[in-house]
Amino acid sequence: MGYREIEDIGRIRKLGTKLNEKLRDHYARSEVRRIGYPNGSEHTEVLFLEDKAADALWYVRWHVQKHDKMVLLLGHGGFGSNESLSIDVQFNFPVEEYHRRFGGVFLEDAATGEVFLAHRGILTLRHRVPKDKVLEAMAADVVEARSSRRVDEYILVSPLESQILVENLSDFSRRLRSTIRNLGVEPDVAAGAEEAAEATSEDDNIPEDTAAPAAGPVPQKGRGGLRAYFEEFSGARRAFTPKKAFPVSYHGKVVHALHEEMARRGETLKSRAVDLVADLHREAVLFEVKTKADSQSVYAAIGQLAVHAPSVTRILQKPVRKVLVVPDFPMNTLRHVIQNDLGIQIVTYAISARGRVTLFGLEEVCASPKLRRVRG
Repeated sequence: MGYREIEDIGRIRKLGTKLNEKLRDHYARSEVRRIGYPNGSEHTEVLFLEDKAADALWYVRWHVQKHDKMVLLLGHGGFGSNESLSIDVQFNFPVEEYHRRFGGVFLEDAATGEVFLAHRGILTLRHRVPKDKVLEAMAADVVEARSSRRVDEYILVSPLESQILVENLSDFSRRLRSTIRNLGVEPDVAAGAEEAAEATSEDDNIPEDTAAPAAGPVPQKGRGGLRAYFEEFSGARRAFTPKKAFPVSYHGKVVHALHEEMARRGETLKSRAVDLVADLHREAVLFEVKTKADSQSVYAAIGQLAVHAPSVTRILQKPVRKVLVVPDFPMNTLRHVIQNDLGIQIVTYAISARGRVTLFGLEEVCASPKLRRVRG
């Protein structure tokens, strides 16, 4: 799937209006609340998009003419409280003149024309959070898209026409905030701080020692870039026949489901290149997740498993089993080669209409080596 950035300012304005209309259609109630910023606060009308008393998704939108931008704030909080609401994420879009200084962006599937909401990874908290750190932490949801200038990386959030757009935005904002916390900073965006950050083009080279506090736990010695698992976001499902498939934005959701299961049995690790490693007592399990089970995706996964397994073995100093995770089994001839000749186990998964991931075959992966031999 190839993406291209939408750069026509007229389309951006229309898509921003459509996004706002879709959110307003879902709001459950509104309140005048105080939104907290690192450098102050502001009272404004807040629209809650989830009808639950505590920790509901809310949003605020306004136009800042001075800085030529449309502001969309998202966060979570409870109804009827005097507490200040914290911001999870901010999507800003240009209104009058196209530029790349704001975090919000719309991408278009070059093949189908489907439009996706995405984020550039531009976050601030008094100082700019290094963009490469954000993209690394959200790696499972980062896609490449072509603009008129170059190919760049973006965090894919959700198809704009998704029936579960609100759920996707709620999931994304929670995961992004958790991810940034794991990096050692908070993503609450102050108006003044972001304007200062956005005044600098994303192309400018901002030294990390002046752009933000040190971000992220340092990888443990001898782990070669692998670090403790950190959460990722994923977006909405889109099904194809005859084989099940999902958009790239669901990659992170599947990785997170694997993490939740494997973290009960050992330590989970990952890196920009490696989807997930489960460091168990006597061995490690290397997972490669694909959102399609077509031959091209499967061949790519086999290659990635083959390349990464020796490194994981060397880093963790224990045997490594390789696991391919796909939405459906490959064709029988290829499946036979993968399992019997290459010794790669296969786990499949399904995703419900509300985004819940169900894994199939993971119990075999988690079985003891002796039990696996008996079953085999």
